[in-house]
Amino acid sequence: MAKECFSFANVPYRIKKYAEVLANPHDTIVFDEAMDGKITEQVEANGEDGKLLQCDGETVHASLIEKLLIPSLAKMFNLVPGGGIWMNTQRPEWNDANNALVGSGLSVITTCYLRKYFFFLSDWISKVDCHGFVLSVEVATALRNQLSVLNSHVDEIQSGWNPKNRRCFVDRLSAVGDAYRESIYDVGFSGEKTTFEIVELNDLFEMCLRYLDDTILSNQRADGLYHSYNVLEFGEDTLSVNRLFEMLEGQVAVLNSGLLNLDAALIVLDALRGSEMYRADQNSYMLYPDRDLPRFTEKNQISGEHVSHSKLICQLIESGDETIVKRDKKGAVHFNGDIRNASVLTERLNAIQADSDWSELVASERQDMLELFESVFDHKSFTGRSGTFFAYEGLGSIYWHMVSKLKLAVVYYLGKAQSVATSGLEQDQQILARLRVHYDCISSGIGVGKTPEQYGAIPTDPYSHTPKHAGAQQPGMTGQVKEDILARFYELGLRIDEGGVSFDPSLMRSEELLKDDSTLEYLDVDQNWVIVPLQIDQFAYTFCQVPVIYKNGKTPELTVFSGEAETTRSELLLSSSESNHLFARDSFLEKIEITFPFSK
Repeated sequence: MAKECFSFANVPYRIKKYAEVLANPHDTIVFDEAMDGKITEQVEANGEDGKLLQCDGETVHASLIEKLLIPSLAKMFNLVPGGGIWMNTQRPEWNDANNALVGSGLSVITTCYLRKYFFFLSDWISKVDCHGFVLSVEVATALRNQLSVLNSHVDEIQSGWNPKNRRCFVDRLSAVGDAYRESIYDVGFSGEKTTFEIVELNDLFEMCLRYLDDTILSNQRADGLYHSYNVLEFGEDTLSVNRLFEMLEGQVAVLNSGLLNLDAALIVLDALRGSEMYRADQNSYMLYPDRDLPRFTEKNQISGEHVSHSKLICQLIESGDETIVKRDKKGAVHFNGDIRNASVLTERLNAIQADSDWSELVASERQDMLELFESVFDHKSFTGRSGTFFAYEGLGSIYWHMVSKLKLAVVYYLGKAQSVATSGLEQDQQILARLRVHYDCISSGIGVGKTPEQYGAIPTDPYSHTPKHAGAQQPGMTGQVKEDILARFYELGLRIDEGGVSFDPSLMRSEELLKDDSTLEYLDVDQNWVIVPLQIDQFAYTFCQVPVIYKNGKTPELTVFSGEAETTRSELLLSSSESNHLFARDSFLEKIEITFPFSK
């Protein structure tokens, strides 16, 4: 953690200053051509190391803890309290079907995973026996300045955020981000180091977690679900947060954040099951609720009330000027179809205002026209193809990777519930049972639990998505496979905690056990192929090249085979010595047999 052996890529892109981002949050990155040319020269002279960040001709190095703190520092610069992390770096998130949110979007999802990241760092560092870490002075200064802003606004967490104090907070935090980035862009790392005390890190983590927790909880909906994305709206010295429709991704993120206890997690899962995201025909969940889109003739309609109240619109129609609005044959009024955004509308208004006869009228109604344009089209709430397509992560579409991420998120709570349920209290047992029902329902909805007719494809193959009008689409090794494998490991019951191995196959069903006698062939630690006979009602796999055999029985029992010796115990737990031998692959352990009462 403290050894300075990590380098930085010298990426020739620069994030614009906050004032420029405010002016146009959709255009926030510039390419530094001069730096790119310099990097090319360095590569020609020194090879690939020329792409690394340098200081006085030497590669800049940093410790692991500094490398890990920098992304959290950068993300926190874009925190909008109560709204989420501002997506102002011209890139979409995991589901790029929402890529139109880039610029004005606020991600509750990133907020949730940033919360998990801070909690991990805090927990990890609490186990380190040292007084502090040496950091680059630029990073340490930015962290301290960031903490100072957080400390100065902490009272608003209790009193509540409003458009004015939220804007003040964002302005101040963004100024710290400007100062940090510009010092690196203009000068680079100075090479000067300073000690960042553990107590400072703990204060920083605690304060960041308070803000992130407050933002996540403020995004809980009345139906028990959580908002996934929001849209920010800047006014004069104000910043407002507008909500969007519900999404599956947000529920998975809040479950993964680590913020919710077991009861709160069940509220989310119950609400999700009862939501419009659930598709009964596939027994699974869509990325967002399906909905009817307006027909073409229903779009771009300026109401008669707005027309009658606008002298500018009335005069434009009367004069036959169609550069801004047009009246159709049925008398309805629309914005000119060539006006693709507010910038084009502004140009048209400027052109008309240049005529002295229109100058005063345009000046008096300019802002009203811009607001009317936005209210008619609601561009800020446009998410991308997630709101317009009917496949490819579109409306009515199940995206299987996200369903598997939901399944894996429930695994986390099952683990917590299983440890609590050992108390024997009926309430704890009920919580565990309810979580198990959710887990089984999610699992049965995934392809491997279906027939080819239900799935619309070979059930064991990974597919991208299932739209409403067809079976599973886009075969390929999707990210879904990773989550399914991780969840399957948990189902098998193998646990590793503090270096010790234990087994809890309670998520497995008896139907997974062998229906006929069979064999397990595996490569042992001495590189010999070994065949182990298996019987009906058994199940086998290997771990560290040692066979683990499950047997159906009334009482849990574990037997370790080592040479001629057999050790049997009621606890399904290897000793510290046995675990070490297993990890060492030293041939000491030959076989592990586990008897367990598998349920149907």
